[in-house]
Amino acid sequence: MNPGRMNKRVTLQAPEHGKGGMGQAASTWQDVATVWAEVKPAKADEGVASGTERATITHDIRIRYRPGVTAKMRFAMKSRFFELIEPPINEREANAYLLCKCQEVV
Repeated sequence: MNPGRMNKRVTLQAPEHGKGGMGQAASTWQDVATVWAEVKPAKADEGVASGTERATITHDIRIRYRPGVTAKMRFAMKSRFFELIEPPINEREANAYLLCKCQEVV
């Protein structure tokens, strides 16, 4: 892996569950870390859900290895959000890079 390909700044975020003003369950996103990443589009699909046209783009996001990254997290890059769709892959079990399969809905 050429580290020069990691040319995007992304923020890893984890869900934080709490209660809203009326006592109802509320979820927000808490920043965990801002890291360098390689962001590559992998696949695009279009469809209609609930009468609304939607495009779904799947991305491969590669970051340096860090423990604790789970499929419940997401990446934020400016005004875009990429949700992990499966657990991250520790490439070659070398604890060097994580490959994250993510989904962006636009």
